[in-house]
Amino acid sequence: MGTLKADSEASGKYGFAALKVEAEAWHIKRLKLKLTVDNAVDELLYADGTLCVGLKKAVMDFIIDNGQGVIASPSFAKLAVSEELMNKVLLEYAKSHESRKRKLDEVSP
Repeated sequence: MGTLKADSEASGKYGFAALKVEAEAWHIKRLKLKLTVDNAVDELLYADGTLCVGLKKAVMDFIIDNGQGVIASPSFAKLAVSEELMNKVLLEYAKSHESRKRKLDEVSP
């Protein structure tokens, strides 16, 4: 297999759905070891641009779990290229924190 991004782009471009799914799964597996607050936005933009739904979800989950670090990262400004994606990240982050707050309220006397 070549590079993941090349495989994923080629499989999407030429309609090789199985290859795209395999390349995406491989990328997600490797990415979990290398995803950081500094590269998460780049990976999210890549996943969104290549219509890699599974990859996008994995990166979004990382961003939600590490939101403060990602937001503080200089790379966060790159999300400005996609207002829709920026809104989705912020909405998911806010929902996540609201859910955590409700759980804490339920546990508190």
